[in-house]
Amino acid sequence: MMTSNLSQTRQQTEQPPGLKTDTRDRLQDFLQGLKEALTDLIALEVDTIVVTEITGNKFNPYSAYDDIYKIPDTTVSLKEKLKNDENFHLRGYFAKKFKTQEDCETFLATINPDERLPGKYKDFEKLIIRYVELKTNLKRVYKIIKKSEEAAENYQNNNDSQNSSSIPAEENMDGTEYLIDRECKKLPSLPELYTQPQQELFRDGTFMRELRNIRELFGALKGANAANPTNICDVIYAQTIIQIDGDTINRFHNYLFDKDKVDDDEKQFLIETHKSAVASGTENWRTLFETLLNFIEKIIGAVGRL
Repeated sequence: MMTSNLSQTRQQTEQPPGLKTDTRDRLQDFLQGLKEALTDLIALEVDTIVVTEITGNKFNPYSAYDDIYKIPDTTVSLKEKLKNDENFHLRGYFAKKFKTQEDCETFLATINPDERLPGKYKDFEKLIIRYVELKTNLKRVYKIIKKSEEAAENYQNNNDSQNSSSIPAEENMDGTEYLIDRECKKLPSLPELYTQPQQELFRDGTFMRELRNIRELFGALKGANAANPTNICDVIYAQTIIQIDGDTINRFHNYLFDKDKVDDDEKQFLIETHKSAVASGTENWRTLFETLLNFIEKIIGAVGRL
């Protein structure tokens, strides 16, 4: 009778094997997400910037992606859109950089897509290049992610079957790499992102971090006078980067040392504001790290007991 009761108790307290496996999988997924989050914590960056406007808009990944996606792939095609397409989303941003509509129309009339802009508009030539670079950077991140996914899939397929194709493995991989390179010349459109497997892209931590960074740079270029060399807005005046190993990098814009751009009172205000932000950011960074490390210790202990 006692043996029967012990058996029933053991059956009630033991977890089904499937539950253990599911718990381990969930913990592994969580730890992977935590690992990606820690990638952003290996360095603290504090920027002090004067902006032309402050909006309450929150980061919307789909809207951000669409803004960058609609940028043409080359400076030639961007100039063509700027000159000929009234609905081109960047056209309004360029228009803001002129005092009058007439000045803007004069600028648009001078555009020859196959040539550099004349000297009077050389700063706009640089701006056009910077917009194309944002698109190129996003394409590069997308390409790396798709290559990693394809490499992992091929690795799994090769493990499952050494003779899954009549083509030798190395030759097959070369062919796959070529296809990936060709496909990654073009980003998927926004509607395509809602379909499998592209929707997984917005669940990729690396892609989302890069998209957020690129969107912030895109927003800075939208500044009313971002192309004007005399502009004192939309400029990072001070930047401090603190690495996890203790290395510290300080950068200051030369405007801070040009009294024609920034007077002494403004300079002192910017530097003091930056110092306070660095001190506050460092303290928050340290506290966050300590909290995460303590949390990871507990998670590792929990995984070990499964």
